[in-house]
Amino acid sequence: MSSEESRMEFLLSHFGKAGSSNLNNRHFQIWQQHSHPIELNTNEKIVRCINYIHQNPVLVGIVISPEEYLYSSAANYTGEIDRLIEVILIE
Repeated sequence: MSSEESRMEFLLSHFGKAGSSNLNNRHFQIWQQHSHPIELNTNEKIVRCINYIHQNPVLVGIVISPEEYLYSSAANYTGEIDRLIEVILIE
């Protein structure tokens, strides 16, 4: 793999910088360390949350459409196919 194909150095640098400014880490930080719970108490909020989750792989360029992502329930919601786990659709 060429250096153009690999983002390893970039990612290690990015995660290292984030980890160095956090007392809870020694080296690297990948996930954000905060908790901002959102109460999903309406259908609108639930649908917005599901759509947000389904769009994440698209926004970072992993797939073209949410249904293409293997670990997503998006294909279940479009009625295409069942994926790796059984999904109970929230409507």
